[in-house]
Amino acid sequence: MLWLILSAQALAGDCPSDLDGDHHVGNSDLNVLLSDWGGRGSADLDGSGRVDGADLSLLLVDWGSCPQDDWRCGDLMIDDRDDHAYETRLYGTICWMTENLDHGEQVDGSAPGSLATDDGVIQKFCFDDDAAACESDGALYSWEEATAFEGSSTSAPSDIQGACPTGWHLPSDAEYLALERTLGMRERDVQAFEAWRGSPVGADMKVGGASGFEGILVGWRDAATGTYKNHGFYAGYWTATEALELPGEAVDRGLLDPKSTVGRFAYDLEAGLSVRCVSDTVEDD
Repeated sequence: MLWLILSAQALAGDCPSDLDGDHHVGNSDLNVLLSDWGGRGSADLDGSGRVDGADLSLLLVDWGSCPQDDWRCGDLMIDDRDDHAYETRLYGTICWMTENLDHGEQVDGSAPGSLATDDGVIQKFCFDDDAAACESDGALYSWEEATAFEGSSTSAPSDIQGACPTGWHLPSDAEYLALERTLGMRERDVQAFEAWRGSPVGADMKVGGASGFEGILVGWRDAATGTYKNHGFYAGYWTATEALELPGEAVDRGLLDPKSTVGRFAYDLEAGLSVRCVSDTVEDD
């Protein structure tokens, strides 16, 4: 039976079970098939004239493994771990997510501390411990969870997958510097540390800004008190780079209302900040 399914699959195309056209076979495609069940439609994968168990078998064979050879930066990136879809954008030859990562097991952030545990499970916070905040704005992570306890990197690329999906990584400070140069920040501003610098790049990186980075001012989690702060006014983004000269801190980026600059500071490793991921694949010029 399986060889018949695979033969029909090959005849139908590279990924016939990608019913919603997102370059991934997952729950949304299953929902399309179930909505067509017993009738005809795009979910009639074997061409029998009826959507039934044979079509379900075809979809399950393809599950999670839709070929993405034609995927290009600017397409949606589907996280195979949870089917979460992220917008992407090319900056020079480097592909960035333009949405905050939302992956992992939500933990109660009301107690002080990072609450990070090196157990192989990514742990996240949601602003005000409200799961809906993660769904709309992305999650907040301590630095150790953002890096998945893989350590620090100053390289570009960082080679720290961290909390990011396979094929993507947590960008280093050097990668953020490269992004800022691409967005037009002057070199003297790029190199400034423990400072707000590079106007108007900060404004360009906010939601609706010219860069398309779409930085949402989602606030942050203060680990010292276990409280969430500055929603609507501030966004912080972890880099994969620990501030070795400042023990217990790592380099971040910040956006703040009403500033039009970008903050580059050393921040408490235990704080909960947002994460953006960068593709491991460098695009052609």
